Amino acid sequence: LFLDNQHRMIAHETLFTGTINHTQVHPREVVKAGLKHNCAAVIVAHCHPSGEAE
Repeated sequence: LFLDNQHRMIAHETLFTGTINHTQVHPREVVKAGLKHNCAAVIVAHCHPSGEAE
C-alpha cells in the first residue's frame, strides 16, 4: 500500500508472488515502486497461504 503524507492510500500493487513455501523479495523493487507512486509511506503485507506462520 502506498500512502500520501496524510496516510491516505494513493495506490496498491502486488510486487512479488511465490510458491507455497518460498518467495523472494527485493527491497530495491519496493523502493522503486514507492518512488514511482511518489508516496510518503509504504505498508508492506504478506500472507501465509497454509495458515501456519512457521
